[in-house]
Amino acid sequence: MPDPTTFHDLPILGELGLALDEAMTRETATAGTAGTVSSITAAAGDIPGGGVPAGAPRRARWWRRPGPLPAIVVALLLGGLGTSTAAATLTVLRGSPIPVPRKADVQPLMTPKTGTATVLPVRAPHLGAGAPFALRTSRSETGLTCVTVGQSSRGRFGITGTDGHFRELPGAIVNGCGQLGTDRPAALGARVFEDRHYAAVRSVVYGVAGTDLRRAEMQVRGAWSRIPATDGAFVAAVRGYPEDSALRVRLTYASGKRVEYPLGISYSTVTDPSGPAWRFDVGGQGGIARLCLGLGAFRPSATTARGPQICGQTKGPRNGTLLKPYILSIRTLHPGETGGPPNDIVPGGRWAWKNVGARTVISGIVDRARIANVLITAGGARHDANLQPGGGFVAVLPGSVPASSARVTFVPKHGHPSTLDHDANLASQIGDHR
Repeated sequence: MPDPTTFHDLPILGELGLALDEAMTRETATAGTAGTVSSITAAAGDIPGGGVPAGAPRRARWWRRPGPLPAIVVALLLGGLGTSTAAATLTVLRGSPIPVPRKADVQPLMTPKTGTATVLPVRAPHLGAGAPFALRTSRSETGLTCVTVGQSSRGRFGITGTDGHFRELPGAIVNGCGQLGTDRPAALGARVFEDRHYAAVRSVVYGVAGTDLRRAEMQVRGAWSRIPATDGAFVAAVRGYPEDSALRVRLTYASGKRVEYPLGISYSTVTDPSGPAWRFDVGGQGGIARLCLGLGAFRPSATTARGPQICGQTKGPRNGTLLKPYILSIRTLHPGETGGPPNDIVPGGRWAWKNVGARTVISGIVDRARIANVLITAGGARHDANLQPGGGFVAVLPGSVPASSARVTFVPKHGHPSTLDHDANLASQIGDHR
């Protein structure tokens, strides 16, 4: 009988398990560092502690992945930090029973003691036709509190695959373990339940924070709401991925201490008004005196649409400093719109908005040595510029917000602010003959 933890169909999973064990060893050495975020994924993620998926393994047909493979998993494990291995959280291919990891493959701090598993009473609606989400806790061999995110169906704890079958999660499978402390959760995060269809993807916000917890809240697309908690444990579901909603969690304790945890936010991530999140990057262009900003989907699996690249002239081919203090682009993009230089002249320069709804995109790059801040107003409201340490900024607004209503104020480190309502200091890309 083949060993279920060797993953012959996907050998990368075995390699990933070794990498995660090494990561666990490193993080254990720094246990107790508040605010650490662990991202367990086949490709590092860009959510705090993570990165952008750069090549996911091929998909299993039936399995709705509970994470961490290959979806981005954001898990905040505070104090006595532990990280699960690939074998510990993997549902095998083709509808087989979910395997239990071999004891030799799991560190003691991630190994739950037999008989300590308890399914907590908290539940979160699926927001669809699926079983509600639930939490299970257990005690590790080293005394840590271990947490598993799953679903509850007819008194059983497990996950539902895309084949519609519910499979129980063995007690030995945990998502993470941590030390519960005063005003500090044992575990908190947003776990992704993947699906072949973006509309069915769910991010499950969860936490085990102890009886001193007085209030748990989450911010979804800028709006705060309370999460019901029982004995310090809570769970809630959100449509889409964590970055799509710019997820934050805020905990308030009996001591009066209030702590916020960003679960779907980073400098290079931009929230869309209603769809999948965007990602932007700043970099040089082909050895010429250009610094450019590109806009694309945070997850290509959600949408393959891309926005136009904008560029500014630099002080030289080997000097990435902008010639002007800033560049600015303000435009409304429409479904089906395309443009940009040919791919054989500027790699990746071609763009297509595809079937994404109309959006007003305000973007640019500033020289952070000269510009301290960027302020954006449009449609009579102020909007986050998402200013990167590297100088890039992007705001993606509904198409109903007229580009003509946009005002962008550049606040210099010295001197007076400048407010613009039009493109400024843009340089043509090679091969762009528009």
